[in-house]
Amino acid sequence: MKTKTSLVFIYLLFLVGCKDSDKEPIPPEERMFPFHFTIHLEKEILPFPKVTRSMPPFDMPEPVANDNGNTEEKEFNELCNTIEYIVYKEGETDKTVRYETFTSEEDMDFGIVYDSLPAGTYTIAFLAYKTCVTSLSDGSVSFQQVSDAFHASFSQEIEATEEIDKDITLSRVVSKIEFVATDNVPEGAVKFIMEVTPYPDLLNICTGEGLASTEEASVFTHNFTTEEIGKNKQTHSFFTFVPADDGTFKVELKAIDSDEQVLRSREVTVTPIKNKIIRYTGKLYSHAPSDDTFELSIHANGKWDEPEEKELED
Repeated sequence: MKTKTSLVFIYLLFLVGCKDSDKEPIPPEERMFPFHFTIHLEKEILPFPKVTRSMPPFDMPEPVANDNGNTEEKEFNELCNTIEYIVYKEGETDKTVRYETFTSEEDMDFGIVYDSLPAGTYTIAFLAYKTCVTSLSDGSVSFQQVSDAFHASFSQEIEATEEIDKDITLSRVVSKIEFVATDNVPEGAVKFIMEVTPYPDLLNICTGEGLASTEEASVFTHNFTTEEIGKNKQTHSFFTFVPADDGTFKVELKAIDSDEQVLRSREVTVTPIKNKIIRYTGKLYSHAPSDDTFELSIHANGKWDEPEEKELED
């Protein structure tokens, strides 16, 4: 009996040995190597410093950046609650290797990204923002509405010999454009419109630069509430990505009354600056003479033309 049992045991060992030997080794290119990134925001970007310029009656000079602002800092999850994690093979931004979204409500380790990839060189991008609908196409991210946003992208080599545990610093990639009224919101005012042409509401995920959408213009409309009528220093604003090469866009401002008549209209050329609030202050609603000026002159220094002779009938 003992001999029989021993033979069975030896046979089972033989089968196990055959099973292991029949297993094909995993090809090196398919082996996955783990890594993780811990995400932070640049301390210098907090808070949002502002640039303030007045809106004179006629010409509006372009604002110049400065570093004024308070020094109070906010926590990571106060400024953003969503992180987009996007991975491309180096030089192949037309096809994503990985595209995941993390939210502060669903992820216990929000701000830390764990992953594993085959050995190779990758372009990795992070985008953090307040929740809104997004889509990714041809390397650019589009938003239902542009909000405060922070970005980083870099080249990363994944290999077996290196353990990757890396801190990633995100930088703010938006500018905030504000218009502050020095006149009160008048009776009868119904809405205020900001029409932006062309509006850079797309983000190149690899460079962090803004791209203009194909639409001719984007319109931001604020409908006045009863409580806002008569209010002073009413503020209208929007976020924008920043185009490459200090690109500019035009903003047409219109205050509209209940009869759909324009109370006041004016146009500003804006150059957005990353991590800056560009703030214009001036009259936005008041009835005012046209911004056009007229030069008066007297034809021929007042000399009369030759009279036209007419004979009266009897």
